[in-house]
Amino acid sequence: MSLDDDQQYAENRDELLNRFRESLKKPMSERYFDEDDLVEIFDYAGDLNDDFLRMEVLMCGARYYPDSEQLLERRGIFYSQYSDEAREQFLLHTDPSGNPILEILTVRSNPPEDDKAKETLDAMLNRYESLTDEEVIQFIDLASSLDQWDWIRSNMDRLRKKAQYLNVLLYEVAIVAELAQDYAYGAQMMEELTEIEPFNSYFWMLLARLYAQANDQERAMSAIDYSLAINPDSAPSLLIKAKLLNSNEGSMKEIIKLCKRALELAPGDIDVLRFLSMVYQNAGVPEMAEKLLTEALDQVPETDNPDDRQRVFDIIPELILLQPKNIGRLLDRFFRASDENSHLMWASWAQQLSMQGHPEIAREIIKCFERNTGNKIPSLFGIEDAFTDKNFAEAINEVADYVNTIGSSEEFFPSLLAIHLMALAKTEGPEAAIRLAQQVSDEVDLNSFHSINSKLEYLGLQMLINDIKTRNNRHLSLKFWRDKYDPLNYWNTTE
Repeated sequence: MSLDDDQQYAENRDELLNRFRESLKKPMSERYFDEDDLVEIFDYAGDLNDDFLRMEVLMCGARYYPDSEQLLERRGIFYSQYSDEAREQFLLHTDPSGNPILEILTVRSNPPEDDKAKETLDAMLNRYESLTDEEVIQFIDLASSLDQWDWIRSNMDRLRKKAQYLNVLLYEVAIVAELAQDYAYGAQMMEELTEIEPFNSYFWMLLARLYAQANDQERAMSAIDYSLAINPDSAPSLLIKAKLLNSNEGSMKEIIKLCKRALELAPGDIDVLRFLSMVYQNAGVPEMAEKLLTEALDQVPETDNPDDRQRVFDIIPELILLQPKNIGRLLDRFFRASDENSHLMWASWAQQLSMQGHPEIAREIIKCFERNTGNKIPSLFGIEDAFTDKNFAEAINEVADYVNTIGSSEEFFPSLLAIHLMALAKTEGPEAAIRLAQQVSDEVDLNSFHSINSKLEYLGLQMLINDIKTRNNRHLSLKFWRDKYDPLNYWNTTE
């Protein structure tokens, strides 16, 4: 297909879609589209994620072509993508026999056991003499959902013989290869596809993306240059070229120029805004980085849509590292979007940031959880705060809460026990600390620690225990332990 043919096809498809949109202003009885037109509009609306148009197509088809097999299949696809329950109800009132798409939806509804997946796919492929474009799309998607990427690769010869339109098969397999992280094989599919359609800018862009993920930077740059030569106004292609330049330490000025041009073509594009934010952050311009990430988040509506929620999960953790003034509101939005709001998840997140040198952000995370649940969340820096503020009884309780709620990993066990021992010595005296140390050594094999860091912390813990025992042998008063004992020299106490 030539470049002119590609453009003509795209123009005809856009004209058909626009004509259908305009017809929606008219009574149903005045809308005139043949069956194939409605199928094409439905499929194109799916590419655009326009569920309103797809629903309008189905209602129009139900009136004019109530017995259409193709439109029945599209109803099944629509219900399947809407919800599992809708798909179940549709299949309950439909006979899938002899219809590949309906059979595929049935298998998706009741998937085989893992050891039967290959057998199921083989049997299905054997039954089909050929596969239409939509049947190829649905069948490859089914195999991918069953985690059968290896089956797809090993059956490509059979799939090629069955597919009525090879281009669709190559494209779908390339997309699934990318999901399976088999970037080299995906690139092979796109190489073949660009030979068939050498003037398709989008295909060259996908090929460049796969080359980049396969760490073939030279070929990736060549492919993206070809894509932009065909269509210099492609925002996704401009973004990929900017990323390639960035990974090859290209000119920052050129990278920013490409991103700004992409934003002119696609205002508010979240992927471009996030990437450009990273560029500015790495260049030491956090104010611009924060501005761009905030703009990216502003594009995301607060809905239950999984894609919108994932955007929130991607953007907010990046944005809070820039310590914006509205960090509390950002974290509240993250909380509302998340289904996983356990003590463990929020404590682990706070703990990770604290270890990375962001204790203030970690505290905001803890505050957010407590603000939104009314429950106190134990944390390592909460324990440290209580200890350094000389709230020793609170520190002991915090350690107990932490261990009971989150557990104690090899990584944090020595430091937790050390704080507990010092707090006990400060409140109840050295004998209580020594008893706890003995009890722990009887119950826990401290020598089972594996990492060097844990072993070093364990040595420090042993030094602390020996120090408590040595001082105890000097029969120091309880007043000394409460007022003067300062093994870390934290409070600059004179002993």
